[in-house]
Amino acid sequence: MKIIKTSVTQQIIEYIKENIQNGSWKVGEKIPSEPSLVEELGVSRASLRVAIQQYVALGVLRSEQGKGTYLESSDLDAVLGNKNSISFSDFSNIEKVLEFRRIIEPEATYMAAKRPKEELDKLISILRKHYEVMEKSVGQASDFIAADMNFHREIAFASGNEIIGNTIAFVFANTFKWHQQINDYFGFTDGIWFHSEILKALESGNAKKAKSLMERHMTHAIDELNAQKG
Repeated sequence: MKIIKTSVTQQIIEYIKENIQNGSWKVGEKIPSEPSLVEELGVSRASLRVAIQQYVALGVLRSEQGKGTYLESSDLDAVLGNKNSISFSDFSNIEKVLEFRRIIEPEATYMAAKRPKEELDKLISILRKHYEVMEKSVGQASDFIAADMNFHREIAFASGNEIIGNTIAFVFANTFKWHQQINDYFGFTDGIWFHSEILKALESGNAKKAKSLMERHMTHAIDELNAQKG
């Protein structure tokens, strides 16, 4: 199979999806290496990485530095939702996506912060790992955005409401490239600061502060986006 059409990344995404759905790639096993996929598909490593990171952000794939990428889940319906209900064009306005996230994510953060201590400690441990990846990925947009999305996705699921978690995961699955463009505009500093402060608030058990910081995070992104338009 050689990919020669224009929407290269989207075609790679579909290729990955097909291999997961038809059972060619097994849960728990390592998928083919980047060099082998680049050669097989005839695409650039950059395009391949963007496609892979979309699935990493959803928790479908897991990348381990120096080891490779593993299939974590084959249940794509659970993370991608019903594609017939919402089309990609619904996500083309990133400002609307951010407005939606501003409504949902602060409350999800509050709910997550109110979970039993054992669950909250587990969440904090996971978030810390994603935050560390963000710190190490400054200057590498795809890896940074994937870790950023993983951070937010974990909080959404930790709310205890699967509808919130699945909805946020679905939004991320359809807006990776738009969020990457936001990162191209704003850089890495703001993301690092907000995620650090949200993590600190969760670690201190301050649910109200964590909620407020998440709302400020989303509002700041919207304000910065509007400033770019101006």
